[in-house]
Amino acid sequence: MGIQHTSEFTSKLHQISKKYYVIAEERWNKEDVGETLYTFHSHADGSIVGRFQARVMPGCCGILLVYYLRANGKKAVDRFSELFTLIQKAASAAKFGATLYTQVVDSQGYSILLNEAITFEGENADSFTNHKTGNEIKVFLFPTNYKAPVKGPIFEEE
Repeated sequence: MGIQHTSEFTSKLHQISKKYYVIAEERWNKEDVGETLYTFHSHADGSIVGRFQARVMPGCCGILLVYYLRANGKKAVDRFSELFTLIQKAASAAKFGATLYTQVVDSQGYSILLNEAITFEGENADSFTNHKTGNEIKVFLFPTNYKAPVKGPIFEEE
């Protein structure tokens, strides 16, 4: 199948993120499946304002898996929404059809993602218990705004 990676998403995220600079660190496992750790830094003082990890969904290159999304600082709630919006825009620009987020119920981003699910017409599945950690987890699926170019009608010659 080959290596699945997020390079196009990373490129689009760098282009779209004007307020923060982004450091992307690719990580690979034995099966050549890559994930990328993204860290957002303030242009003003270089402080870390947020981070998340992402990878292409195994078996479906049209879905970007996003996890460990965290925002830092006094305006963490606003920043979380801002980072979410940047991720959605970059995923759309990179031609992903959807993003899939997992979030621990009642964590920092849980209620924000619930609100974003309404705004972005996302789907949120029932929660489930991660029996390894005991945490209740919610899964959110957000379609991107990517629109494939429409090709003209194809006429067959008679």
